[in-house]
Amino acid sequence: MNTYMENRFLFKFHGAAKEVGRSCIEICATGPEGPARILLDAGLKITEDREFFDDYPTEIDRPDEIDAVFLSHAHLDHTGALPFLNHMGLECPILCNSLTKEVAKLLLMDSLKIELLEKHSSVYNKNNITRVMDLIRPISMYQKDHIKGIWYKFYDAGHIPGSTCIVLEINGKRILYTGDVNHIETNLLHGSNEKFNNIDIMICESTYGDREHPNRESEEKRFLDTIQRTIEDGGSVLVPAFAVGRAQEVLMMLSKRHFGVPIYLDGMAKKVTKLYMQNGASLKDASALEKAWSGAIPIGGWQDRKEVVKQQAIIVTTSGMMDGGPVIEYARHHYFETKNLIVLTGYQAEGCNGRMLLEEGTLKLNEDVVKVRCKVEKFDFSAHSGCAQLKTMIKNIKPKVLILQHGEEKSIKNLASWCDFSEVHTPDIDEEIEVIM
Repeated sequence: MNTYMENRFLFKFHGAAKEVGRSCIEICATGPEGPARILLDAGLKITEDREFFDDYPTEIDRPDEIDAVFLSHAHLDHTGALPFLNHMGLECPILCNSLTKEVAKLLLMDSLKIELLEKHSSVYNKNNITRVMDLIRPISMYQKDHIKGIWYKFYDAGHIPGSTCIVLEINGKRILYTGDVNHIETNLLHGSNEKFNNIDIMICESTYGDREHPNRESEEKRFLDTIQRTIEDGGSVLVPAFAVGRAQEVLMMLSKRHFGVPIYLDGMAKKVTKLYMQNGASLKDASALEKAWSGAIPIGGWQDRKEVVKQQAIIVTTSGMMDGGPVIEYARHHYFETKNLIVLTGYQAEGCNGRMLLEEGTLKLNEDVVKVRCKVEKFDFSAHSGCAQLKTMIKNIKPKVLILQHGEEKSIKNLASWCDFSEVHTPDIDEEIEVIM
């Protein structure tokens, strides 16, 4: 079979098929300039044990022959495999906006540092990250351009600052890749309000394809009230938060009240927050983030952390799933005191420490598994669209072909069973889907 016949598209799923993590979709097609192979994202799956072949996308044949990589946003589950692929020979243009490039650089450097600390070795090195940055060709939002005969345009996704949905056009056929998309207004960002027309193939995220989010204002009030009660009862509050997007959202919510105790910010979130403030045009209200930053105290290092745990405080720190970073050290001083509180504010993937805390009431702190005695609360401040928003988006677009990915199996099945107006595919890892138009 000739993979590259005109209007014949082959989609290969190297990750994020019936799972959340390691987004990496290969598209093979023939444009006006001949056969082309491209990747949509190239991410990691962060697992508890960080086993090599679980972390990275499945094997990509001849990475040196990939013609382009399109990045939807900076999160490691969409960018983290790029240095590894460069090590394996990838040398093509990488397309994303400038903010995604800067945030990705921070996260990739941090990921390498963690891997070296945990494993004492890595399959790639700092030079590969530097080379990836050199390969990035910054693009502007809504600017239409082409590469290897493939036209592309990036749109606002509302997920994190700089996040995008991507429309590709090959031989007049239009492919929409949603990346991670959010239509809900947050403190940090406006929800995505993009309108997409004449989409033939839609590759849609499905993270919350089987459930809705609570009312945002009500959830924020419950969050602040819960923290207020904990502080009034003499406890401290630990808020594990994703460095990119979520930590800034949490700070902005906390800045709306006076709790009478210091608010500390630790981990990679410090650098990301500064970067966002330097790119205020990408935010809903840059001044609100600046106010939140001014009301928080950045932690300088281990010496500061030793002092912070001796006092009553609110601590916002990475990582959001509690699988590494400063949160582990704080949790070690926090979990056994019943008046303290751990607040989870984001998605907790299967197998992660935060998921174990919610389901079993235990935490893995380095090599020790401990029974948690402090209070634990979960709040939904997701930066992903809920089921209703996903259905509305899909129904408005009405693609001829709908490919559901980036979601656990139950979420994907729910959306697939609902959609009766498109040809629906729910790929498995390593599955190839051929679409002829």
